[in-house]
Amino acid sequence: MKWTFLGAVLAGVGAGVVSSAGLPFMVRHVFPIIFADAGSGEARPIPESVQRLATWLTNQPLDESSVLVLACAMLPLVFLLRGVLLFINGYFWLQWACVWWKVSGFKPS
Repeated sequence: MKWTFLGAVLAGVGAGVVSSAGLPFMVRHVFPIIFADAGSGEARPIPESVQRLATWLTNQPLDESSVLVLACAMLPLVFLLRGVLLFINGYFWLQWACVWWKVSGFKPS
């Protein structure tokens, strides 16, 4: 029972980290790659942080178009990871609450 509770808490913490760090990272570093500069209409250069992340993920340096594809794929991946962690959190939390309710002998009035 304690492992279920611990799994629920860890999944909740993971979802919080993904939500609070993933989306601001996307707005600050990835969106400028995807959307062109409004004034000139030209693509902005790829930030060094995104280039390092792309190289770390693929173990090789990537060209500009490959980094653009990776940047476009990061947004759904962040939301998918957040959704899976929230599902695990809710599932384990509900399971723990049901077991606690059964074990404690709680009876609603």
